[in-house]
Amino acid sequence: IEEIINETEEAIPEPTEEELHADLEYQEAQRRKRQRRKWIYAGVGVLVAVVLAGAIYGSLTGFDNLRDKVFGNEMRELAEGRWYKSEYGSPQIIIETPEVLVRKIDSTGKGTTFETGALMEPFYISVSTVPLQVEQKIGLEQAMDVALETLEERGATNLLVKREAFETQKGITGLKAFGKLNVKVSEDRILDVDSHYELLLFAQPGYLQQILLVYQDDGKYAEGIQERILNSVELEVPASSQTVTQ
Repeated sequence: IEEIINETEEAIPEPTEEELHADLEYQEAQRRKRQRRKWIYAGVGVLVAVVLAGAIYGSLTGFDNLRDKVFGNEMRELAEGRWYKSEYGSPQIIIETPEVLVRKIDSTGKGTTFETGALMEPFYISVSTVPLQVEQKIGLEQAMDVALETLEERGATNLLVKREAFETQKGITGLKAFGKLNVKVSEDRILDVDSHYELLLFAQPGYLQQILLVYQDDGKYAEGIQERILNSVELEVPASSQTVTQ
């Protein structure tokens, strides 16, 4: 038996270098395959854990809240973030906003404007003060027509306009136009989403003051933002002046 075994072993040729190399490649490929399989199992496990955690969190706090946490919600961030109460222009327009307004450079040199955002964005607000001749009389209805035309020149279209008197908490009266509009972003493109706007005008001796708010209504946070801003509006009235009403 021993002789047969020895003869058999001698008869089997030694593996060639090519065969040894191919065998090593095969073993390495198998090792990589096993490693990939481990990573796949680990990834699936993590994904399942995340989905389960999301489902539990959503069921406890609401799936709208989960969506906002994952994908973000600009209106919610504005509503729940820090707010700033500041004075702008002279005489001052006092207003509380979710973002600080930045002074806009006016090449015409007529009046001052502070703003944040843009008409095409979910949230835009501006306040401006335009000086007038002290003896100049101005009707707020006429001034509102001009303000709405200016808004159209800036890209607003399909304006639905409602008007009513507006009064601040301290009894200063003005005129408000409000409704819906669409924003034209180019010559052949209009944003699909509708925007809402609030346009306030106040006249004081020597000054016309304007507040413009344009926002995309998300049905949840935008209305609260709009109400908080409008409820905060106040104007500085010089002691020697009287408020000019409509």
